[in-house]
Amino acid sequence: MAKKQFKKKSAQIEALQFTVDNVEETLAFITNPKTVEGTGADMIIIIQNDKGTVTATINDWIVETQNNNFYPYNPNDFNKMYVEDKAK
Repeated sequence: MAKKQFKKKSAQIEALQFTVDNVEETLAFITNPKTVEGTGADMIIIIQNDKGTVTATINDWIVETQNNNFYPYNPNDFNKMYVEDKAK
């Protein structure tokens, strides 16, 4: 069988960028169990999801999946994978 080319299926997601200025909004957005450690630019959010524990740092994008799980992506990776849907 010959190899084939595939494209990743696109999915509509909701995301919020975690910053020093929107900590409360970010915590309200993440409905999974979570804890906060540190302060200011050193703050992290430890998120429990179906795969285990993930850690979000300042400026990470927090993505809510279709399965209601939350994953952090650094801005470079996020921008490679997602483009804002301005129609919404």
